[in-house]
Amino acid sequence: MAIFGPFTSGYLLVNSVDLSARCKSISVNYQADMLDASAMGDLTKVNLAGLKSWSVSADLVDDMTASGSGSVDATLFPLIGAAAFAVVVRPSTAVLGATNPSFTGNAVLPSYSMGGAHGGLLTKGGITFQCAGALVRTTA
Repeated sequence: MAIFGPFTSGYLLVNSVDLSARCKSISVNYQADMLDASAMGDLTKVNLAGLKSWSVSADLVDDMTASGSGSVDATLFPLIGAAAFAVVVRPSTAVLGATNPSFTGNAVLPSYSMGGAHGGLLTKGGITFQCAGALVRTTA
């Protein structure tokens, strides 16, 4: 069994813009709703899988450049409440493969927060891209 670590070069592509170099953290969250199918006579709850959902969470060091690759604010600001756009996450910026799968889907961005402490970095924290379609895992 290969252990992946340390996690130092995650890949985040948002609406065709590579934000990897600005990431402090990235998480892919994937789940299925659990439907309670329990009925009279059951002594244990019976769960059935329902609809799946996913999200991608990220914390980014902010960048206020007007445009270009890696421009955090110029990339995210127009996406708030906009039509769905592509999000791609990989464990590493290395080439896609069996040990570096890609998680891709269309998402929407309902909000983001910007801020920082005195003397610290300006960040976009707690960003959550919410699903607007299926999440696809690929290795080739």
